[in-house]
Amino acid sequence: MAGIPRYEFFKFGEYIEYCGAIEVISIAKFLFSVLSFTGTSLMLNSVLNSMISIAELVILIMILIQVRRINKYIHYPHLDDFIRFKTIAFVFLLFSPIFSYAYLLPIDLLLILVLLVITIFSGIISMIFEYKAWNRMLKFFSATRKAFPGNIGYNAKKNAERIKKGTICELLGFLLIPLIIAPIYYVMGYFGLGNALTSLKPAKMAKSHQVEEQPDLNDELSFPTLYYQNSEPKLNNKSIGDNRNAEYSGLSGSFSSNISAYKKSKSGGIGNKSSKQCPNCGTNLTGKELNCPICGAWLGGK
Repeated sequence: MAGIPRYEFFKFGEYIEYCGAIEVISIAKFLFSVLSFTGTSLMLNSVLNSMISIAELVILIMILIQVRRINKYIHYPHLDDFIRFKTIAFVFLLFSPIFSYAYLLPIDLLLILVLLVITIFSGIISMIFEYKAWNRMLKFFSATRKAFPGNIGYNAKKNAERIKKGTICELLGFLLIPLIIAPIYYVMGYFGLGNALTSLKPAKMAKSHQVEEQPDLNDELSFPTLYYQNSEPKLNNKSIGDNRNAEYSGLSGSFSSNISAYKKSKSGGIGNKSSKQCPNCGTNLTGKELNCPICGAWLGGK
């Protein structure tokens, strides 16, 4: 089992809420520019765009650093992929507003067309990698939702899926209606995910106003470790203690912390002996399985 201080997820949740605030500001900026289309509003819009881009960069860096801090404890490939895809998405996003500066250049139809193509394709590629990043984060919460207390894991998974849907709607923005729906998904997802994770605030932080300097790093969440089988990450069930009552649902399916009780239930009880055992981990089987329900090993069943 790998232990992660609750404080690390709490900080990650705070940064995600900042993303929600930036999204609300972006929506307000767009509405302002539409309702007051003047020369002054265009200049103000350009200034706000620059400020929002700087804020997004700062928040992105904080999020990537925090995710890396979390993954130092558990080494989940989903989080490594999230960091990589998020970084690539932002790099391409830097090129997407290039067309808005075309008015600063000499009037040339070919140059304008080139800038337009660069803007469109860089925006599309950025959104594809943004989708891939949040798809990985969704898989992370799907695999580990039972490691969080209460409904926190479920709510985190639900809101990560909303953010993922927002990226899909943005990719389908040429249909116009999805482009209107996307900000709704983003705002709900960012604030929902942030609220779920900030509820993991350590008890020490709730009682002191100076906890930022001395967070309670002993207040931990326990996560199953991973092993690899056929290049696929699997949850290592053998790392789960028999005295842990919580159940986890992971990459290899649902499993119980009490492995012996799980084996007996799958084999029909103590009095009903199975016809075979898994050659990898020794789990009792009925003989009909294609894969071991505990370690995922291929059994070559019919």
